[in-house]
Amino acid sequence: MKSNTKIKLSPGFTMVELIVILAITVVLSGSIIANFRNGDRSRDVRVATDSIQSALRQMQNNILSGVQHPSGSPAGDFGFEITSGQKNYLTFSELPGGGSKQTLETVTLPDSVTISNIIVGGQAASKIEVRFLPPFGKIQITGIGTSYSQAINVVSSFKVRFRGETLGEKTVHVDGITGKISVE
Repeated sequence: MKSNTKIKLSPGFTMVELIVILAITVVLSGSIIANFRNGDRSRDVRVATDSIQSALRQMQNNILSGVQHPSGSPAGDFGFEITSGQKNYLTFSELPGGGSKQTLETVTLPDSVTISNIIVGGQAASKIEVRFLPPFGKIQITGIGTSYSQAINVVSSFKVRFRGETLGEKTVHVDGITGKISVE
């Protein structure tokens, strides 16, 4: 005997469909969070390099425009100093003849950013001082730990990294020949 009962299906999702939707949601959420964190890393490095580039250009502009030493006397130089592994850099001015070096500003970089790979004239250094000399802004680069104790017309660079990772990394270049300050 045949039965004429029809099975009534209820609207909704099956368990397999729900698991597939949940898996897709988890994968998409994970990739969004990972990209957000990478964006934070690159933003920190970009902010640090922009700050460093701005400070170098400000010191260069100070000497070219004839800004005086904070004591009111003509400046012997304006400069920038940074050390590998440190979390800050400073800008300074000095009187002619090397007297009365005065710190103008000390800037602390984000905790996630480090300075590394300081190169002066093709040699590794642990610290760099970039001085802009009057009257035309000639660049004198001092690299601590190199044979270039006080060299003019050399090229230097250093890396700004996110906690030692090369993923978030930019290189600051100071060309002592042309006076160009750039970031790659």
